[in-house]
Amino acid sequence: MTISLLSLLFWSFLAATILPFGVEPYFVYHILTYDQPLLTIFVASLGNITGSSTILWLGIKGSKKMYQHFNSSNKKTLDIASAYFTKYGLVSLLFSWVPFIGDLLVLLASFSNPPVLKSLILISIGKIARFVFLAWTISL
Repeated sequence: MTISLLSLLFWSFLAATILPFGVEPYFVYHILTYDQPLLTIFVASLGNITGSSTILWLGIKGSKKMYQHFNSSNKKTLDIASAYFTKYGLVSLLFSWVPFIGDLLVLLASFSNPPVLKSLILISIGKIARFVFLAWTISL
């Protein structure tokens, strides 16, 4: 089970970065196989939050070149996420769990040099709530 939890942590971390895949299938598999929902939620959330924290940190510490790179390669998606972040501000980080758009919201937030603690709290609430909801739906 330890190897499986480490794998879940690793995949959860990677899924919270710009990589285009979700951790949900492995999360569901882990809950159904090991019947440890709280531990699974904790490990998956930890990996996901750490991945988003990495994006936030890189964006805050990164240069304008990173924004220009993402602006030129993903123009349409970046415009949608940017408009959403501009309209809803820091609270939009509650949706950092949404595939593709969530990662870009965290990156966009980082470019505006947000309050880090508030950002991490909102990111954590969104990601933990997603895994709790997913675990709850599996148990129905």
